[in-house]
Amino acid sequence: MNKDSRIAGVTFANDACDGGENRQDLLKELMGFPSAVRLQKTIFHNPDTNQDELAIKVISHNTNKVLGYIPRTDIDRFKNESVMILQVSYYKNQYSGALSLPVPPTPKQYSIMKALLWKNKIDTLPVYDKTIYSYAIQKVAG
Repeated sequence: MNKDSRIAGVTFANDACDGGENRQDLLKELMGFPSAVRLQKTIFHNPDTNQDELAIKVISHNTNKVLGYIPRTDIDRFKNESVMILQVSYYKNQYSGALSLPVPPTPKQYSIMKALLWKNKIDTLPVYDKTIYSYAIQKVAG
């Protein structure tokens, strides 16, 4: 089973109830490093079918802003997930977001992360993901 997806709706601005921000600007701020996003189920009224449908918002863990949605074709695969890892890319004047499920860090990465956090008097571990741990270790240690 494919465990990856993309964020849909990245070229739109958020609705006023979600802050009204331009999603391209939000993605630009997250470019260059992996970050955690949380998934939030919501209901979308589809005007084409006049039916209510499940939708899943993709919300930045860092900024608490809506970045877009899980594509309709991927909802069944990710409806039971709560966290994913985001990598932002830029191509042809547009930011986009690739999503993947978290992969546990190695025991070595976990030990290094715990030591770095203790040394820097930080109490909270980042999202339990190999990519995020690797990035954070490189930034803090090197």
